[in-house]
Amino acid sequence: MLDFAVFVNADNELGTPQGLFYFEKSSTLKNLFTRKKYVGPLLNSSSLIGEHVYPVFAVLKQSGFKKIRCLPIADVGPNSSSFVYEVKEVAINGITDFEDGDSFAESAEVVVHYHAKLKILSPQEMHSYRRKNYVTVGDHFQSLGFTNIYERKIRDLTTGWLIKDGSVEQVLVCIDGEEQPMVKNQMYEYDTKIIITYHTF
Repeated sequence: MLDFAVFVNADNELGTPQGLFYFEKSSTLKNLFTRKKYVGPLLNSSSLIGEHVYPVFAVLKQSGFKKIRCLPIADVGPNSSSFVYEVKEVAINGITDFEDGDSFAESAEVVVHYHAKLKILSPQEMHSYRRKNYVTVGDHFQSLGFTNIYERKIRDLTTGWLIKDGSVEQVLVCIDGEEQPMVKNQMYEYDTKIIITYHTF
């Protein structure tokens, strides 16, 4: 059994700016006077499925392919049997069933589909939730599929006449450790931290 770890270098870099995209361009003149090179995958298609996308990408690159794209399929939710970055399918020029040693042009289009976190579309701007009850708003986000919902009290009420107890002030999302207002029509991962701030006594 091949150890996938040997295909990722020590600092875990894959040698490409985007990490999961590799394209080596050669000049038109060179293409005219150079015989087409053929390469073969180091592993068969079934052995790549279920592995982590990073070493699979590295294996394909080391096999000699010059055009590799890795595309996420956002389908991993709280009850999913797949894990994030798990390879679902590898296609070389549209062929998904290949063997070690099969011959392909080094310029063949290689597409790796891998599982990613489920994303949910935010239906409203943050201000549309203001003055609504925080429990109702929390239930709304839970019904959309969000799983990481928090509440934060603002203890600033004295009478509760103008602003009712439990009314929402802000809906924030935590992205890369930074809290920011929720934005309409923005895609958020299902486990994005959502913070509902509300007024109380």
